[in-house]
Amino acid sequence: MQVFLNCFLLACAAGLSFRQFMLLYTAAPARVEASPLMPTIATAVFLGALGLALADTELTAFSLILAAAVPIALLGNPTRSVLPVLCAAACLLAYVGAR
Repeated sequence: MQVFLNCFLLACAAGLSFRQFMLLYTAAPARVEASPLMPTIATAVFLGALGLALADTELTAFSLILAAAVPIALLGNPTRSVLPVLCAAACLLAYVGAR
């Protein structure tokens, strides 16, 4: 059960922070220049979640985490909200706390 919880937390952390992470690499420089704090935090959370998923799990679990993160990333429109990034950071902190 602990393995599923860990995979779920990492998938949520990666999925919820993905859109803010992608703002840095898409054609939206005006949105990033207006408020660079959330994309920066989302980048740290997204890359940290992927790094922990790759380091702490097997390759099959890593692929399942990525497969679960894609639908989570497509839910809603979190590019304007702070809440998805905060939830992603909370999921990552819960994962680190559980390890």
